[in-house]
Amino acid sequence: DADALKQARERVQDIARRLAATPDDDAVEAATTRGRLARSSAGSIHMKAHYHDLARVRLVISLHVGAMYLRSLLTGRLVDGVGPIPIPMAWRPAASSRLRRCSPPSRPVTR
Repeated sequence: DADALKQARERVQDIARRLAATPDDDAVEAATTRGRLARSSAGSIHMKAHYHDLARVRLVISLHVGAMYLRSLLTGRLVDGVGPIPIPMAWRPAASSRLRRCSPPSRPVTR
C-alpha cells in the first residue's frame, strides 16, 4: 500500500509539473493573433512589392473579406429555418466524402 501511494503521489506531482510548464492562454492567444496578422498582411505587402497600385490591393482585400462572410447569409437562413442541430448533421456526409477523396488510397501492409 505504501508503494502504491508513493507511485500515485509521484504521478500527481509529475502531472502538476507538466501543467505548470504549459504556456498560459494569453501567451498562446497573443502568438496566434500575431501569426494571423502576419499572414493577412502578407498578401497586400506582396502585391505592393510587385507594383500593384493601392486601389487594386484594396479591391482584392475587399473581395476576400466579402467572400469569407458571404456563406453566413445562406447558413444563417438555414439555421433559422431548420435549426442549429440538423445543419452539422447534414454537413457530415459531405465532409467525410471530401476527406476520403483527399486521403491516400489504402494499401495492404506487406512484410
